Amino acid sequence: MNRFIYVRESRKERRPARTTLTEEEELIAQEIVSWLRTLSMVRSLVLLNFNSVAKRRYEEFEEAVEVQASAWHMTDYRWATPSHVLRAIADNGGIVLGAFDEDNNKLIGISYGFFVYKDGEVKYFYSHQTGVVEGFKYKGVGYQLKLMQRSKVLEHGVDLIVWTFDPLQSLNANFNFAKLGVINRKFLINYYGAVSYTHLRAHET
Repeated sequence: MNRFIYVRESRKERRPARTTLTEEEELIAQEIVSWLRTLSMVRSLVLLNFNSVAKRRYEEFEEAVEVQASAWHMTDYRWATPSHVLRAIADNGGIVLGAFDEDNNKLIGISYGFFVYKDGEVKYFYSHQTGVVEGFKYKGVGYQLKLMQRSKVLEHGVDLIVWTFDPLQSLNANFNFAKLGVINRKFLINYYGAVSYTHLRAHET
């Protein structure tokens, strides 16, 4: 006698798709969206070296002054590095970098500095300022400028960059310690004097 065994195919019941996210999933989704926006912003940037006299317009150095004013909310332009000084740095051994928004070719960030010599040798590169205009801050622009600066300095055979920052400003401290991985060796009191370039009261640096 032949026995036939029928095996019924098991099928999992389909669950209706959820239309809402859990709180944890929503936070993850927000982080992904933020990351994608940052990635898009970085890809739309054009990072340029101002150290070529032939290619850079003087008006761009003037725009760099406006970038400083926006980045640090300056109402007193005496605290901004003048355009002619930026050109002098770029044309005489320093490094001046600019970040441009590719959509409208607008300068939105700058970073500049110069090499420091001692006993006839380059000891380090001094990075004096890196700033980004309002509306483009916290989108990776400043970070990309610092990475490009690092690359340009290494091209000169120098492996040390020095700069100052205010550790009492939490976002500033986080950018330098957590993101750039700096090593802090000195604490200088009132290094730049009392800053009073904004509408706020003057405070020591």
